[in-house]
Amino acid sequence: MDSDRVNRWLTLGANIAVLAGIIFLGFELRQNTITSQIEAGNSLENGLRELELFVAGSSEFAEILEKGRDGDDITSTEQLRLFVFYRSVFRQWQNAYFQYRSGALDADVWRGQKNGYAKTLNDDIGLRNHWQSNRTVYTAEFDGLLESMLTQPNNQ
Repeated sequence: MDSDRVNRWLTLGANIAVLAGIIFLGFELRQNTITSQIEAGNSLENGLRELELFVAGSSEFAEILEKGRDGDDITSTEQLRLFVFYRSVFRQWQNAYFQYRSGALDADVWRGQKNGYAKTLNDDIGLRNHWQSNRTVYTAEFDGLLESMLTQPNNQ
């Protein structure tokens, strides 16, 4: 065997090894994407669960939340409690949105969450009023998303 033929075989072997490496890298990237999406989904669920358990664990706060939802008169202390709660809700939503936009949150998970967020935003007068009064603290992109979710006038 001459050296030219050996070089061609070595080059072919090297090219096959590079191709195998690229395929392996693609597989690893896909696995990392799936893992990231699972972690983002778990993070979202944990955050939502904390908010829900907080409400479920306090009948006093649930009553305040119900007043806010219905647009009833509330005390200044209740206003403060709702302000902090609503801010937490919107930060959770904004975080989920940007996880989705970055590809870290699965599109189907996001679609379901977005539908729930839209229903809540339209049904909860206090939450909607909070957003409309504080919308400048959120990114313009997230603010536009919330605006697109509104299907009812503010006074309903």
